[in-house]
Amino acid sequence: MDPQDIDIEEKNFAGNVDRAVVNLGLVFLAIVPTYFYLVFRPKSMIPLLRGEEPHARHGLKLGPGLTFVFTILLLLAVGYFIRDIAGDASSTADTARASSGIRAAVSEGNLWRSIILSLPLYFAALTVGVIIQLSHVIMRKKAELTHSISAGLYSLSTLLILILPIGIFSERFAAENTRPDIVFGIVIVAIFAILPWQVFNFSKQGYGHSTRSAAAIALLTMFLSIIAMTAFGATLAAFTES
Repeated sequence: MDPQDIDIEEKNFAGNVDRAVVNLGLVFLAIVPTYFYLVFRPKSMIPLLRGEEPHARHGLKLGPGLTFVFTILLLLAVGYFIRDIAGDASSTADTARASSGIRAAVSEGNLWRSIILSLPLYFAALTVGVIIQLSHVIMRKKAELTHSISAGLYSLSTLLILILPIGIFSERFAAENTRPDIVFGIVIVAIFAILPWQVFNFSKQGYGHSTRSAAAIALLTMFLSIIAMTAFGATLAAFTES
Protein backbone atom coordinates (compact mmCIF):
# COMPACT_ATOMS: atom_id res chain seq x y z
CA MET A 1 0.00 0.00 0.00
CA ASP A 2 1.19 3.50 -0.85
CA PRO A 3 2.51 5.39 2.21
CA GLN A 4 0.38 8.34 1.17
CA ASP A 5 -2.76 6.16 1.35
CA ILE A 6 -1.80 5.03 4.87
CA ASP A 7 -1.31 8.65 5.91
CA ILE A 8 -4.73 9.61 4.53
CA GLU A 9 -6.40 6.71 6.38
CA GLU A 10 -4.71 7.71 9.64
CA LYS A 11 -5.86 11.31 9.20
CA ASN A 12 -9.42 10.17 8.44
CA PHE A 13 -9.44 7.98 11.57
CA ALA A 14 -8.13 10.79 13.73
CA GLY A 15 -10.60 13.21 12.19
CA ASN A 16 -13.52 10.84 12.78
CA VAL A 17 -12.55 10.34 16.41
CA ASP A 18 -12.16 14.09 16.88
CA ARG A 19 -15.58 14.82 15.35
CA ALA A 20 -17.21 12.08 17.43
CA VAL A 21 -15.81 13.50 20.68
CA VAL A 22 -16.84 17.05 19.74
CA ASN A 23 -20.34 15.94 18.72
CA LEU A 24 -20.74 14.00 21.96
CA GLY A 25 -19.82 17.12 23.90
CA LEU A 26 -22.37 19.16 21.94
CA VAL A 27 -25.05 16.55 22.70
CA PHE A 28 -24.33 16.78 26.43
CA LEU A 29 -24.49 20.58 26.29
CA ALA A 30 -27.80 20.40 24.43
CA ILE A 31 -29.64 18.26 27.00
CA VAL A 32 -30.83 21.09 29.26
CA PRO A 33 -31.78 23.49 26.41
CA THR A 34 -33.72 20.64 24.79
CA TYR A 35 -35.81 20.17 27.93
CA PHE A 36 -36.35 23.93 28.09
CA TYR A 37 -37.70 24.01 24.55
CA LEU A 38 -39.87 20.94 25.14
CA VAL A 39 -41.51 22.57 28.17
CA PHE A 40 -41.79 26.19 27.06
CA ARG A 41 -41.52 26.16 23.24
CA PRO A 42 -42.43 22.69 21.93
CA LYS A 43 -43.33 24.13 18.53
CA SER A 44 -39.64 24.88 17.96
CA MET A 45 -38.97 21.12 18.03
CA ILE A 46 -41.20 20.42 15.01
CA PRO A 47 -38.36 20.12 12.42
CA LEU A 48 -36.62 17.52 14.60
CA LEU A 49 -39.89 15.73 15.33
CA ARG A 50 -40.60 15.49 11.60
CA GLY A 51 -37.09 14.18 10.90
CA GLU A 52 -36.09 17.16 8.79
CA GLU A 53 -32.69 17.41 10.50
CA PRO A 54 -30.49 14.55 9.17
CA HIS A 55 -28.07 14.69 12.13
CA ALA A 56 -30.83 14.45 14.79
CA ARG A 57 -29.57 17.70 16.27
CA HIS A 58 -30.13 21.34 15.44
CA GLY A 59 -28.06 23.81 17.42
CA LEU A 60 -28.75 23.04 21.08
CA LYS A 61 -31.87 20.99 20.35
CA LEU A 62 -31.79 17.19 20.15
CA GLY A 63 -33.93 14.79 18.16
CA PRO A 64 -36.50 12.60 19.92
CA GLY A 65 -34.37 9.45 19.96
CA LEU A 66 -31.30 11.18 21.36
CA THR A 67 -33.42 13.01 23.93
CA PHE A 68 -34.97 9.78 25.15
CA VAL A 69 -31.67 7.89 25.35
CA PHE A 70 -29.92 10.67 27.28
CA THR A 71 -32.95 11.02 29.56
CA ILE A 72 -32.64 7.35 30.50
CA LEU A 73 -28.89 7.77 31.01
CA LEU A 74 -29.55 10.76 33.24
CA LEU A 75 -32.07 8.79 35.31
CA LEU A 76 -29.59 5.92 35.67
CA ALA A 77 -26.86 8.33 36.73
CA VAL A 78 -29.10 9.93 39.36
CA GLY A 79 -30.19 6.51 40.57
CA TYR A 80 -26.54 5.51 40.94
CA PHE A 81 -25.10 8.61 42.58
CA ILE A 82 -28.01 9.40 44.89
CA ARG A 83 -28.13 6.15 46.82
CA ASP A 84 -31.32 6.66 48.78
CA ILE A 85 -33.64 7.48 45.88
CA ALA A 86 -36.43 4.92 46.05
CA GLY A 87 -34.02 2.27 47.16
CA ASP A 88 -34.76 1.86 50.87
CA ALA A 89 -37.45 -0.13 52.58
CA SER A 90 -39.63 2.95 53.11
CA SER A 91 -40.23 3.26 49.36
CA THR A 92 -43.13 1.62 47.65
CA ALA A 93 -42.42 -2.00 46.81
CA ASP A 94 -42.59 -1.68 43.05
CA THR A 95 -40.56 1.53 42.87
CA ALA A 96 -37.89 0.19 45.21
CA ARG A 97 -37.49 -3.05 43.26
CA ALA A 98 -37.31 -1.28 39.91
CA SER A 99 -34.91 1.48 40.93
CA SER A 100 -32.64 -0.73 43.00
CA GLY A 101 -32.53 -3.26 40.20
CA ILE A 102 -31.50 -0.70 37.60
CA ARG A 103 -29.02 0.95 39.97
CA ALA A 104 -27.51 -2.41 40.85
CA ALA A 105 -27.12 -3.24 37.18
CA VAL A 106 -25.39 0.10 36.55
CA SER A 107 -23.09 -0.20 39.56
CA GLU A 108 -22.13 -3.72 38.45
CA GLY A 109 -21.30 -2.44 34.99
CA ASN A 110 -23.95 -4.72 33.48
CA LEU A 111 -24.92 -2.61 30.46
CA TRP A 112 -27.30 -5.10 28.86
CA ARG A 113 -29.21 -5.68 32.10
CA SER A 114 -29.53 -1.93 32.56
CA ILE A 115 -30.94 -1.61 29.04
CA ILE A 116 -33.39 -4.47 29.57
CA LEU A 117 -34.61 -2.99 32.86
CA SER A 118 -35.16 0.34 31.09
CA LEU A 119 -37.20 -1.17 28.26
CA PRO A 120 -40.59 -0.58 29.95
CA LEU A 121 -39.94 3.16 29.68
CA TYR A 122 -39.32 2.76 25.95
CA PHE A 123 -42.53 0.78 25.54
CA ALA A 124 -44.36 3.47 27.52
CA ALA A 125 -43.06 6.08 25.06
CA LEU A 126 -44.25 3.94 22.15
CA THR A 127 -47.65 3.64 23.83
CA VAL A 128 -47.92 7.42 24.15
CA GLY A 129 -46.97 7.74 20.48
CA VAL A 130 -49.65 5.25 19.44
CA ILE A 131 -52.21 7.12 21.55
CA ILE A 132 -51.26 10.41 19.86
CA GLN A 133 -51.71 8.76 16.46
CA LEU A 134 -55.00 7.18 17.54
CA SER A 135 -56.29 10.54 18.76
CA HIS A 136 -55.64 12.04 15.32
CA VAL A 137 -57.37 9.11 13.65
CA ILE A 138 -60.42 9.41 15.91
CA MET A 139 -60.64 13.13 15.15
CA ARG A 140 -60.13 12.36 11.43
CA LYS A 141 -57.06 14.54 11.20
CA LYS A 142 -53.87 13.90 9.30
CA ALA A 143 -50.90 12.44 11.18
CA GLU A 144 -48.00 10.11 10.51
CA LEU A 145 -47.14 7.27 12.86
CA THR A 146 -43.41 8.04 12.68
CA HIS A 147 -44.02 11.60 13.86
CA SER A 148 -46.42 10.41 16.56
CA ILE A 149 -43.80 8.00 17.92
CA SER A 150 -41.29 10.85 17.94
CA ALA A 151 -43.81 12.97 19.86
CA GLY A 152 -44.25 10.10 22.31
CA LEU A 153 -40.50 9.94 22.91
CA TYR A 154 -40.36 13.69 23.47
CA SER A 155 -43.37 13.68 25.80
CA LEU A 156 -42.24 10.78 27.98
CA SER A 157 -38.72 12.22 28.22
CA THR A 158 -40.19 15.49 29.47
CA LEU A 159 -42.49 13.71 31.95
CA LEU A 160 -39.59 11.70 33.36
CA ILE A 161 -37.48 14.81 33.86
CA LEU A 162 -40.36 16.67 35.51
CA ILE A 163 -41.23 13.74 37.77
CA LEU A 164 -37.61 13.05 38.80
CA PRO A 165 -37.02 15.98 41.19
CA ILE A 166 -40.54 15.73 42.62
CA GLY A 167 -40.04 12.02 43.24
CA ILE A 168 -36.68 12.60 44.92
CA PHE A 169 -38.03 15.16 47.39
CA SER A 170 -41.26 13.27 48.07
CA GLU A 171 -39.39 10.08 48.94
CA ARG A 172 -36.72 11.85 50.99
CA PHE A 173 -39.16 13.80 53.15
CA ALA A 174 -42.21 11.55 53.24
CA ALA A 175 -40.14 8.63 54.63
CA GLU A 176 -42.36 5.81 55.86
CA ASN A 177 -45.56 7.65 55.05
CA THR A 178 -44.94 7.48 51.31
CA ARG A 179 -47.77 5.70 49.54
CA PRO A 180 -48.12 4.49 45.94
CA ASP A 181 -51.01 6.90 45.29
CA ILE A 182 -48.68 9.86 45.96
CA VAL A 183 -46.35 8.85 43.13
CA PHE A 184 -49.37 8.07 40.94
CA GLY A 185 -50.81 11.52 41.70
CA ILE A 186 -47.53 13.20 40.76
CA VAL A 187 -47.59 11.43 37.40
CA ILE A 188 -51.20 12.51 36.81
CA VAL A 189 -50.38 16.14 37.60
CA ALA A 190 -47.39 16.04 35.24
CA ILE A 191 -49.54 14.57 32.48
CA PHE A 192 -52.20 17.25 32.96
CA ALA A 193 -49.51 19.93 32.89
CA ILE A 194 -47.28 19.02 29.96
CA LEU A 195 -48.68 16.28 27.72
CA PRO A 196 -51.68 18.19 26.26
CA TRP A 197 -49.54 21.32 25.85
CA GLN A 198 -46.97 19.43 23.78
CA VAL A 199 -49.51 17.48 21.73
CA PHE A 200 -51.41 20.71 21.00
CA ASN A 201 -48.27 22.36 19.64
CA PHE A 202 -47.12 19.28 17.74
CA SER A 203 -50.54 18.88 16.11
CA LYS A 204 -51.13 22.54 15.30
CA GLN A 205 -47.61 23.50 14.22
CA GLY A 206 -46.60 20.16 12.74
CA TYR A 207 -49.70 19.44 10.68
CA GLY A 208 -51.36 22.83 10.44
CA HIS A 209 -54.55 21.75 12.20
CA SER A 210 -56.84 24.44 13.56
CA THR A 211 -56.57 25.56 17.17
CA ARG A 212 -59.87 23.88 18.02
CA SER A 213 -58.90 20.57 16.41
CA ALA A 214 -55.42 20.56 17.99
CA ALA A 215 -56.94 21.30 21.42
CA ALA A 216 -59.46 18.47 21.02
CA ILE A 217 -56.70 16.06 19.97
CA ALA A 218 -54.56 17.13 22.95
CA LEU A 219 -57.41 16.56 25.43
CA LEU A 220 -58.28 13.20 23.86
CA THR A 221 -54.63 12.13 24.05
CA MET A 222 -54.47 13.07 27.72
CA PHE A 223 -57.73 11.20 28.46
CA LEU A 224 -56.62 8.03 26.65
CA SER A 225 -53.17 8.20 28.29
CA ILE A 226 -54.70 8.35 31.77
CA ILE A 227 -56.94 5.39 30.95
CA ALA A 228 -53.97 3.39 29.63
CA MET A 229 -51.85 4.26 32.66
CA THR A 230 -54.67 3.39 35.08
CA ALA A 231 -55.23 0.04 33.35
CA PHE A 232 -51.50 -0.68 33.39
CA GLY A 233 -51.25 0.23 37.08
CA ALA A 234 -54.20 -1.99 37.98
CA THR A 235 -52.76 -4.88 35.98
CA LEU A 236 -49.35 -4.46 37.58
CA ALA A 237 -50.86 -4.30 41.07
CA ALA A 238 -52.91 -7.45 40.45
CA PHE A 239 -49.88 -9.25 39.06
CA THR A 240 -47.73 -8.19 42.04
CA GLU A 241 -50.31 -9.32 44.60
CA SER A 242 -50.70 -12.69 42.92
